[in-house]
Amino acid sequence: KFEDILGYKLTDIDPFDGSKQHIIVRINRPLSNDYNPPHKDIYDGMDNRNHIPQFVNFWIPICGVTPNSSLPIVPSSHLLTEDQIFRTLDGGVVEGNKYRVRMIKDWGGSNSLVRSNVDYGEVLLFSSHLIHGLAINEEKGKTRVALEFRLFRG
Repeated sequence: KFEDILGYKLTDIDPFDGSKQHIIVRINRPLSNDYNPPHKDIYDGMDNRNHIPQFVNFWIPICGVTPNSSLPIVPSSHLLTEDQIFRTLDGGVVEGNKYRVRMIKDWGGSNSLVRSNVDYGEVLLFSSHLIHGLAINEEKGKTRVALEFRLFRG
């Protein structure tokens, strides 16, 4: 279905190194720091291998996803050029917590994210160039669980 929508074949094998991608179960406890800061998923390959991988991200809510806990994104940020993005080169720190992903601190003079509106049974499909993250679960009594995975252009 997604191949028909995108117009090209998809695979869970990274064509750069042949590694098989896995499904990630992302668990965000209420009011915890179980999230990544704002980032793009291309930076690891770009910085470490001088290669920009071609893949799409899938985010599937399982439970506890509400307007106060869904994945924040920056709409149209995949169109920003890199000279408009201020980011770290080796992880980021938010409220004293160190994260592995390269944190984007500012984009096009902004640092505002918008919570995605994804209901159960739906999938958020987005470009690896889209800024996303800082998915703080602001629900006091609900743990958010979502599946995340990538498929590469085949």
